[in-house]
Amino acid sequence: MARPPSIARRLFQAAAERLADVHKVPADNRAAYVDQVAIVIEQVFCDAFGGERIKLWFATKPPAQAAALRERIHQAIAAGEAPQVIARREVCSERWVRKLRQQMSAEQTAEQTGP
Repeated sequence: MARPPSIARRLFQAAAERLADVHKVPADNRAAYVDQVAIVIEQVFCDAFGGERIKLWFATKPPAQAAALRERIHQAIAAGEAPQVIARREVCSERWVRKLRQQMSAEQTAEQTGP
């Protein structure tokens, strides 16, 4: 029974597939391209981290969605909404909303005081 591909191998394969899309690799060359790119990425990781245990963390939302969420929260804070209400509506933690509010206040203070 064949062993399923590791998480790292699946990550390298997915990255190679995306690169094939970006570079518009023709269908007849695609499989070879994806295999070679996955091998190269794996070699780079082995050279950089060989023998080390690394912990990876990935965001749950794509960067564009995270930025849109942050912007909606900033607008709600600026409108004077309560952190509890914002957190419930945006399905995030109240703590995170308060942290964003604190960052906004620090940025506003820095702008007012100048360099």
